[in-house]
Amino acid sequence: MISEATTAQWTELIRRALKLSKLDPWNYFRETDFLRVESLISKDSYWVSFADAGESGRSLICAAGQYGLCNLLESLCGTDAGTEEARLYGQDSLAVYFACQEELTPYDIQLMKVCGAQASSPGDILYFRRLEPGYVPWTLTGDEVMILADLLANITSAAEDYISGKAEAFFPLGNVLARRYDKETGEWTTQSEKLHIPSREYHSELLRDELLLARLRRKQLVDARLELDVFRLPVPLDDDAGKKPFYPGMALIADEKTGQLVEFEVFTPDDSEIDTVVSLIMGFIEKYGRPLIFYVQNRKVKDMLGEVCRKIGIPVRVLSFLSAINSFKYAKGISRQPTQEDSLTK
Repeated sequence: MISEATTAQWTELIRRALKLSKLDPWNYFRETDFLRVESLISKDSYWVSFADAGESGRSLICAAGQYGLCNLLESLCGTDAGTEEARLYGQDSLAVYFACQEELTPYDIQLMKVCGAQASSPGDILYFRRLEPGYVPWTLTGDEVMILADLLANITSAAEDYISGKAEAFFPLGNVLARRYDKETGEWTTQSEKLHIPSREYHSELLRDELLLARLRRKQLVDARLELDVFRLPVPLDDDAGKKPFYPGMALIADEKTGQLVEFEVFTPDDSEIDTVVSLIMGFIEKYGRPLIFYVQNRKVKDMLGEVCRKIGIPVRVLSFLSAINSFKYAKGISRQPTQEDSLTK
């Protein structure tokens, strides 16, 4: 059962968020200057980014775990960085938005009033969201309010230590600022540590069928260089089961030479993303044969293709731009218009 936060819990969360805002950490941290903060409530480590979107406002993003770091990096530094696509698809996190021009919902406005929050400056206007890949950003549960409030206290302490010079982190050298709890002393410390970016591992049940894999490996090699991408469609749908609205996903294969769309699958957040991709690839090979290569546009999709393409013997290469797929996405209003510069970056 999903718990709801009490007024006292919301009030404390807002108080801690406003306290952090007064430090103006965006003046000291770039969005890729990450903090790693431990949560004693959820037992996870959270990766924290201070994002400054200019006129669109400022935000604080807290992504849990190593895969959370991968998704956060993709949304900030990947080919779709800064776009709606990156926000909807790339992040799995708790977020605080400060002074964003996006209109607050009636619930947000009422919450501020009930908690007695006074907006004396633009930075005092704030709201909170749970970002989950494939779903419309949603309000926090009671447990998430408690986790975020706990994180904000330690984020503020870490920022104070860094701003005052008590702690250092050489971010350009690949370091992060870590806020850790010492179980032996019972004290919190702020210190620099090396950033390690893991590779995501995806495993599909479909790849357990060795006879099927052997048959696919024997398929004729065809003169086809294929583009493959996985993305979300920007039109939310209501869930018949009464869950929060979701953005359907699409896995798409296109021919790089002709620009034609070859195969696609649509999926929901309840579907296995990796099984969808593997099924799409297997279906193409069964129908047409083994392609020469797959081109993808980001590290996450490359990781998805890793096991299936390795077992069947198909190379995968990351390009900064996929001509056929990006033209399709632009035509459907999913991404920006392709430019001549994009075609030159292949």
